Amino acid sequence: MSITTAFTLLYNIIQVDPITNCWNYSKSFSGRYPSIRFEGKKFQFHRLSWELANGEIPSNLYVCHKCDNTKCGNPDHLFLGTQFDNMQDMVSKGRNADTSGEQNGRAKLSWEEVSSIRDEHSSGITLSRLARRYGIPESTVSNIVHNRTWKDSGYSPKNILPANRSITQEIYDKVFHLRDKGLTQSAIGIELGISQTGVWRILSGNAKIWSSE
Repeated sequence: MSITTAFTLLYNIIQVDPITNCWNYSKSFSGRYPSIRFEGKKFQFHRLSWELANGEIPSNLYVCHKCDNTKCGNPDHLFLGTQFDNMQDMVSKGRNADTSGEQNGRAKLSWEEVSSIRDEHSSGITLSRLARRYGIPESTVSNIVHNRTWKDSGYSPKNILPANRSITQEIYDKVFHLRDKGLTQSAIGIELGISQTGVWRILSGNAKIWSSE
C-alpha cells in the first residue's frame, strides 16, 4: 500500500482541530492511546502515523507528543525520545503533580507501554509472555490488565469469569482439549474467558459442573 493511500485511511478517522492542528482520533476507544488495525496488524494511532511519515521506530525509543494530546496523530506534533526524554517533557509541562503510574520516578513502564500491554492481552497474548516481553513480573502484568494499577477510568478490563464460578460441561471439555494442544493455563483462560485459577481447578478435578438444561 502506498504512503498516499495509507494517509488517506488516516484522514478518514481523524478530526483536525482548526486551532491546534491536532489530528484527533475521531472513533471511540478505551485507554489513553487509541489503536487501529492496519494491514492486518494493530498499531497505536500516533505510532502508526509517525511510521508512515518517518519510517520504522527504533525499539529503544518512544513516540512522544509535543502537543500533550494522546489522541493526536499529527506527525508534526510527534517526536522520538527515550523514556527519560518523555519524563522530562512531562515535568517541563507541569504534568508531574501526582506520583502514580508514569509520574512515579520508580516506574519501569510508560503509559504507552501500559496501553500496548492491555491491547496485546485483549488480543490473546498471555500474561507470562507479556511479562517476558516487557521484563516485568507476571503479577505486574495481571494488575495492569485488570486495571488495579495504572488505573484508567476509560479502560474496561476484559471480562474474566471468577475462579469459583461453576462451569458447563462444554467449558470443562474445552479446557482439556486446549491443554492437550499444548496451551498454558493462562492461555486457556484467555481463550475461554475464565481465570487461570479456574482453569487449574478444572484440570485438578476441583471444579463444579452445572448444566444449562
